[in-house]
Amino acid sequence: MSDELSIPVENLVPADATRRIAHEPPLPVTESTVSEALIASEVRPWQVSLVSKPIEKALLANSGTPDED
Repeated sequence: MSDELSIPVENLVPADATRRIAHEPPLPVTESTVSEALIASEVRPWQVSLVSKPIEKALLANSGTPDED
């Protein structure tokens, strides 16, 4: 994703925020709850809008829960 947007990966979203979500995902896992968790981790709004959906999809893929799209 960072290559596609020409944004360095470290600027896309702080690693600490993604680690927190990966280790303790919001329940239920939805784009909205992922966005809220990112905001709580002080991720900037423009970053949240770029990564919340891909993070939701990754969490769902790793949980065995079907994606609703």
